[in-house]
Amino acid sequence: RAIKGPFLRRAIFSALVTLTDKIAVNSRATAGLLPAYTKKILIVPPGASMELLHQTTNPSPFHTKHKLLFVGRHFRRKGIDDILLALVIISKKIPDIECIFVGGDVMTSPERLTLEKKRFGMDTDSLDMSRTYSLTDFYKHLAKHLSVAHLVTFAGKQQNLSRFYAHADIVLLPSKAVIPVEGYEGFGNVLLEAALFKKPTVATTHFGIPEAVVHNKTGVLVPENNPRRLAYAITSLLTNPERMQKLGLAGYARVMESYTDLESTKSFIRLYQ
Repeated sequence: RAIKGPFLRRAIFSALVTLTDKIAVNSRATAGLLPAYTKKILIVPPGASMELLHQTTNPSPFHTKHKLLFVGRHFRRKGIDDILLALVIISKKIPDIECIFVGGDVMTSPERLTLEKKRFGMDTDSLDMSRTYSLTDFYKHLAKHLSVAHLVTFAGKQQNLSRFYAHADIVLLPSKAVIPVEGYEGFGNVLLEAALFKKPTVATTHFGIPEAVVHNKTGVLVPENNPRRLAYAITSLLTNPERMQKLGLAGYARVMESYTDLESTKSFIRLYQ
């Protein structure tokens, strides 16, 4: 009988890591998943693409004074629901705020969507259990349910990310562990791209993210799955422009020194030496 699904993937992976001479991973956190192969591992962090600096940055996609940005596919582990919950809190103190979500959609099962909707007290009676559903649509409905739909824009996939980074005040990545496991945030390349535009970041302490953001130096880290702490961190930065600028400049300096695509390429070259 043929081995299928995760069993086959694990068997192939085990064979590959046993036969290979070196294993490149993107962070110390990812390396920690392979304790039996420590001697083979070389950490090769991702690099921010310098091409982003050559894209046009106008016109601004934002329409308010205070501008938040999320970039990434709409997996549950990315914490989009926590951003929406945080906006409920933030908007009470800072009503002139907007968050744009850039990134591709993800489909989910009706069973999973039912659980997500029940978690927020949303109606589940109309779900068709024979089809899959868009998580982007779910987040749009959740924003409406939380009365923050007027504060958010789901922009979908974008070829020109520079226009969004350049005009944002803060870039967000509140990733978290979810059940069933969807994977981990091995590093968070979006955070490097934000720093390339001298933007402060607010993210979580999830998995490899603390290797991309130096807490209180290039951005702010909060516990995962905690919308209240997320809201506090964002509000604290938006009401302190000098601190935002300081974090952004420090992030830029760090990226230019160690985390450009050129530095990443050099690390890969060392892998073959």
